[in-house]
Amino acid sequence: MMQGQFEIILAGAGGQGLILAGTVLGEAAVHAGLNASCAQSYGVASRGGASRAEVVVSAGDIAFPMVRRPDAVLALTQAAYDAQCTRLAPGGVALIDSGAVHGGAGTWREVALPIVEEAHRLKSPGNTNLVALGALVALTAVIPHQALEDVISQRFSSHSAAAAALGALRAGRDLAAADAAGGARA
Repeated sequence: MMQGQFEIILAGAGGQGLILAGTVLGEAAVHAGLNASCAQSYGVASRGGASRAEVVVSAGDIAFPMVRRPDAVLALTQAAYDAQCTRLAPGGVALIDSGAVHGGAGTWREVALPIVEEAHRLKSPGNTNLVALGALVALTAVIPHQALEDVISQRFSSHSAAAAALGALRAGRDLAAADAAGGARA
């Protein structure tokens, strides 16, 4: 079980499902017996404009519900990377989409994975957010992966939609594991 507080920013473009991913992460944290707060921000355009979800997960009370200094940032666009990764706490981790983001700008731990490409390989581009979420949770261990799977299973009433969502989540987890073992699969 995690100790203390962990702050996360999920950032990219509208339409990438990051607001939903933030909500699922918060629900999964609560499901795992933790406290969570979620906030969202998005541009005027629902598709293509900036989109950001902030999630604070804590084993105790959350005194301030917004992210001040994130421990982890997911960046699916270059603009998200440029705007959010400079806020990372020392020792923080930046998870970036290797096909859309050119990293290397900071002193944080950076993990570049083919997140969008993996969602397309699964023939499930609408689940890019869940590929990213599976990878993020695997990299940070902020909550148990099983808590994510439980929440996803509860959220989707259709068996085929739940299966696709769980497949995307597991694919993200596997991408992170492959990277940790010596290189992400392409």
